[in-house]
Amino acid sequence: MSGIGMAAAAYSPPPPPTSSGPLTCWVNFAPNGGVAFDVTGASGDLSSQGYGIIQYDHSGGTPPYVESLTIQNDPSAKLGFDDTGRGAIAIFYTSFGLNEIESGWIKYMVTDGTGATATARYPTTGTLSVTRIG
Repeated sequence: MSGIGMAAAAYSPPPPPTSSGPLTCWVNFAPNGGVAFDVTGASGDLSSQGYGIIQYDHSGGTPPYVESLTIQNDPSAKLGFDDTGRGAIAIFYTSFGLNEIESGWIKYMVTDGTGATATARYPTTGTLSVTRIG
């Protein structure tokens, strides 16, 4: 191969990303699932109170991916997500009054490089609730 041919091969653009099947996604609360959580203190996270973490992922589709994880149907905005620093995402709550109940559901959405979108929710129906009992 000539020097020109080698230079051309060295500067060839990478091939376009290929799809690995249809885009799908899932979200879960682990290890035990659950939808009703009793907590103590005005603010904190469910993981530190022994309830678990959020798990989510996607497969298929074409890179690059854009992901979002949100709490839906929480008008008070007192629920959210917290990186626990242990490689886990926990549900946090803030500014709860005694006996206050807040609810909502988790929405995970991913869009791939072609614009295809997949959405998952937890729980699959209904809502989860957080109640301050102490």
